[in-house]
Amino acid sequence: MQHCVRWCKRYDDTGNCLVLKPLKEGRNSLFNDKQAILNYLQEHPDADGIELSNKLAPHVSQSYFYNTLHRMEITYKKRGKL
Repeated sequence: MQHCVRWCKRYDDTGNCLVLKPLKEGRNSLFNDKQAILNYLQEHPDADGIELSNKLAPHVSQSYFYNTLHRMEITYKKRGKL
């Protein structure tokens, strides 16, 4: 019976009895400092993905860090040396 009372009150207050759920915000990012990555790559141009992860975000897994690089559109592959 209480549900009917709540719906009726919601309809009286808003003109609608639909239950509005809050917008999903998703997960909080564990690491999102793109500028730190770019600065490190500028200072250490031969750094690979493992070195980047170990120096900048040791608290996240390697795969999470690689996915973060991908989302940030940063490539960490190096050109072959001549």
